[in-house]
Amino acid sequence: ELEDENENPRPLPKSGINPVESPIILCSVVLCYIICRGNALQCKTCEENNPSCLFEHDIKIRHCENEEDVCYSWLYRSGSEIGIRRDCLSISSPEYNLIKGILGTKDNNCLKRIRGLDCFTICSTDLCN
Repeated sequence: ELEDENENPRPLPKSGINPVESPIILCSVVLCYIICRGNALQCKTCEENNPSCLFEHDIKIRHCENEEDVCYSWLYRSGSEIGIRRDCLSISSPEYNLIKGILGTKDNNCLKRIRGLDCFTICSTDLCN
């Protein structure tokens, strides 16, 4: 004798997540991500080999990854070559320690070298670099 499928439905597989709760969990994760990204520091970014980095209208903006990141810019001149680099920088990175060694207690400073110049800026407000 065959049983009617409507009388004894097959149980759902036990995955540990209720299908009704899945959209709620997904929405919660997305909301947390948006809030975290909304509080992230925004820094101007560009690569040193991009000559348009010198012009304000060609610079891109990105959100830093970590709360302890800062914005930095490095303007350099070596002989007749001039370049600039802007981005986020982690305060736990060796590069940050090197730049802070040059800056001391200041937020910006320049270091003269033979046939060259390095100028650094570190800041912690949106788009300050």
